[in-house]
Amino acid sequence: MENKYSREIPIKVEREKRGYTLNYNVKETSGEEVLDLWLSSGRSETEGDVPTEDFKQEHKYVYHSIYVAMGQWKYDGVVEAIIRDKYSADQMEAITNNMNVIVGEFFNQLVTGGIIQATKYLVGSIHDANTANFKEMQEWRAMAKSEARGVFKKE
Repeated sequence: MENKYSREIPIKVEREKRGYTLNYNVKETSGEEVLDLWLSSGRSETEGDVPTEDFKQEHKYVYHSIYVAMGQWKYDGVVEAIIRDKYSADQMEAITNNMNVIVGEFFNQLVTGGIIQATKYLVGSIHDANTANFKEMQEWRAMAKSEARGVFKKE
């Protein structure tokens, strides 16, 4: 998944010969992101540590872009394409399985140690990397559904 940048908000859906290109998750690029891009571009070595106005304008918007084949151009297909742009099926399964371990241990703690012990375990797992990965994946899925609803005008 690669970030794309543009001066203007990109067209949401572009018709192609055998499908559609969907530009999604469009956001205005933050000043910090523009500075990071500038510094990583190598232009700072020759043009200074502050991005030029033209560079800032070229990177005003950041977004992702995917191609969706004609046969997949429906709500479920677009949701799936956006999710797969970031997560493979194996990655999602691993993240879900890691979260299931936390849930399973919570119930184990609940049965063996009671509600207080189980609650302490759950509170302790909030900052766990597996919990963070699961939350990030769920946020990505919610964004994918929102984008697809926007394309197909679903409530």
